[in-house]
Amino acid sequence: MLLWTLLMVTVAATSVHPGRNNRRKCLDVEGANGDLSQVYISKAVTFTDCCGSATQDWEVRRGTTFIKLAGTDWCVDVGTHRRPPYGWHPANGELAKLYPCGTLGHEAGQTFEFKRNVFSVKEKALGDFCLDLRDGNLGPGNQLQMWNCYKHNQNQVFSIS
Repeated sequence: MLLWTLLMVTVAATSVHPGRNNRRKCLDVEGANGDLSQVYISKAVTFTDCCGSATQDWEVRRGTTFIKLAGTDWCVDVGTHRRPPYGWHPANGELAKLYPCGTLGHEAGQTFEFKRNVFSVKEKALGDFCLDLRDGNLGPGNQLQMWNCYKHNQNQVFSIS
């Protein structure tokens, strides 16, 4: 609970981009078309063309962080299951989606360490996982995923602005 409280310190809205210098693409909520009323549990997070919409504004900071949709209680989550087997089950290929921030027992899939332009899952007991741009594909509908962290893997490099 202390970790949740520490992470909820107000952070200015920012954009999340793939790679170090790609400011044309922004992390977005798939199918919401910029409308926060179209955001709900398990919505996919993908990269789309940056347009300044509300669904491209995130609260994120360097160090230990949630990736929180600005002005909402929705966070990027990887590996948390709403259906059996319930709970956090990290594995390569688990897709990133939105979940209520800090839901009891789900913090492991929402707490990241953002260092050197990589979002690694903070919980290391079950492996060393990072957010990953699946197959390096920036095409429509390509959902972010969890994957083993690999140094110099460009699919695991992100920037914020």
